[in-house]
Amino acid sequence: MLETDFIPLGTSHLVAIVCTFLITTTIYYITTKNERVCKKLREIHLIWILTLALIGVHLAFVVYCLKSGLTGLEYLLPLHTCELSMFLLVAYCLTERKPQIQKHITYILYYWLMLGGIVSLFMPDTFGFGFPHFIFIQTFIYHGLQLIIGVYITASQKVQLPAFSILVAYSALLVVLPFVALVDSKIDGANYMFLNENVEGIFSFINAYQFGPIRLLIMSICVLLAFSILWICYWLLAILRSRLSSRPNSIKKPRSLSCTRTSRNFLSRKTHE
Repeated sequence: MLETDFIPLGTSHLVAIVCTFLITTTIYYITTKNERVCKKLREIHLIWILTLALIGVHLAFVVYCLKSGLTGLEYLLPLHTCELSMFLLVAYCLTERKPQIQKHITYILYYWLMLGGIVSLFMPDTFGFGFPHFIFIQTFIYHGLQLIIGVYITASQKVQLPAFSILVAYSALLVVLPFVALVDSKIDGANYMFLNENVEGIFSFINAYQFGPIRLLIMSICVLLAFSILWICYWLLAILRSRLSSRPNSIKKPRSLSCTRTSRNFLSRKTHE
């Protein structure tokens, strides 16, 4: 059934969520369970393919909006964390031979990609368009790719996320925040990182505060809490994966079989004597 207007948690929305979840879990399973396939994916430079696909989907959105007049610079500049992640992904790909730098970029990417992808998956901004409108399809492909990339780079590279990785990702956000705030103040209607206008969904309580120190403080606390939840989820999955992978090695031979084999060896020696 086609939904020309977007319906939150409607049929098309739920289908998009389920498809994204299935693809993401498949990528996670492949990269953690099959080292041979994981190595092959690295050899074909899958991360470059996914990064270029993400950039291509975003550029298609920009071209469509400019041609149709749907929106302008107040919305299309790459200044949300979802779009800023594209630049970080290119830096990640280019620092393949610099593991220390790449590791810290991975810290930032994990939190930015996963937070932006999850929030946009459940509370997407499709300008009110439902399936099969281009904006609807582009929104879920783009943010679905974000989740896939976030899972892939952390699982395939066997990255360990220490607690201070939260501060690394948060500090990176603070570095770009003043520039984003400046752009918001200079372009009419701009609301990058939701610093000016109202926020919908679970963060709507922020709307009670005007742009200023209090609003920034509340948003900072929300971001830190969200990053902390993502960190906890990462380690819960890591512990679960470790236990599942060690289970086959812990299986011992049945005692009855071991005893039977020992008895046969004893009788054989007695016979020869």
